Amino acid sequence: MDNTNALQVQDADKLAEYQEQSISMVQQREKAKIESRYIMALRTPRSPDLQEVRQKMIRECSRPSFCAPDMSKNGSSVAIYRIPRGSGNKRVYIEGVTIRFAEMAKRCYGHIFVEVTPLGEDETQQIYQVEATDYQNNDGGSEIVIVTKRIERSYAKDSDIVLSKRTNTNGESTFTIVPTDDELLMKRNALLSKARRNVIMACIDGWLVEECKAKIRETAAQKDAQDPGAAKTGIFDAFASIGVSAVQLNDYIGHTNALSPAELDELRSLYGGIKEGYTTWAEIVASKGEGKDDGSAERIEALVKELEYTPAQVRTKKAKYAGRPKELIEWLEGEVAKKRNDGGKRESKTQEGDTSKTGTTETSTSQSTGQKTAQTEQKPTHRESAEPEPQQDAKQSSPVEQEKPVETKKSALPVSDSFNEW
Repeated sequence: MDNTNALQVQDADKLAEYQEQSISMVQQREKAKIESRYIMALRTPRSPDLQEVRQKMIRECSRPSFCAPDMSKNGSSVAIYRIPRGSGNKRVYIEGVTIRFAEMAKRCYGHIFVEVTPLGEDETQQIYQVEATDYQNNDGGSEIVIVTKRIERSYAKDSDIVLSKRTNTNGESTFTIVPTDDELLMKRNALLSKARRNVIMACIDGWLVEECKAKIRETAAQKDAQDPGAAKTGIFDAFASIGVSAVQLNDYIGHTNALSPAELDELRSLYGGIKEGYTTWAEIVASKGEGKDDGSAERIEALVKELEYTPAQVRTKKAKYAGRPKELIEWLEGEVAKKRNDGGKRESKTQEGDTSKTGTTETSTSQSTGQKTAQTEQKPTHRESAEPEPQQDAKQSSPVEQEKPVETKKSALPVSDSFNEW
């Protein structure tokens, strides 16, 4: 036992020594890397006025492939992203530079290094630290990224592990599920890319970024100017694929001529917003304020309220008549007229039903009186009545005769009298 314990103690000492040597080696390596980066930054510094860096970045922003907007991505390009937020009058577009732009700026600046360090992991999350350092200015940025091991989807498969379910702002179900390894990898890469972009841009001068963004817009406009007809045709074809006709687009723009760069940029953004489901064409037309001068919007709301349509029905009708408020008003007025006519008929039928008993009684009384007078004037001399006069009056005013005024009316003219006339 003693020898075994001694061997265990000796092995523990060797393990501790090995761990200490490993830690020391890592420290020495990291120290050497940092020192070499600072030395290289001092030997080949960038110009203080950043003119060389500016020329490199402007040259990159002059490439059409780097700046060409993509209609399927809200008008985003490789260099700039655009995300719509809100709808209607509150719709805005958030714009910023992408991770590709940040990587380009990092290469042009030089002496900027980005490091991603894992800090920990458990059953529910992974934690990383993303850090960028400018070794020439001794400046940088750092950001902590927490990657939760769960994702949200609008559907759930049979093999998914559903953690919870909620309803989003559009009234649709959203499921929180446990992701697969590939889904978790995609989520982690997306979050780390955003963090890398943020820490890199913390080292880039803001005035240079704004100048590059202006150059990107100029490059995109120049490409459209080379063939404006093709640019317009491409946008109109894209809108046609989602149910917006050329007539509606021309009404929205206000002319049928070639599109200006601002109009091209706006339509690309609108197409991306509709394609991604952030807005609809009806909301876009409403946000522009079409029909406000003549009170079309107020009139439509009043007619819809009178028809008692559901929100889903209202959205459907507005989408069908998007860009044509006058036609929508005419259609709604027709529906309101039909509803009022149907209501008047029902009201008249109800009034007739309420007064049926009173009308029947009055009719029976008048018919009884008229019948009595006719029988007195037209009574034949050769025939006497089989029943006494009081009993006849009682019979005519009986409840049975009151409930059947038609039979009383038929008996007003005796058959024998008709023969006497002949």
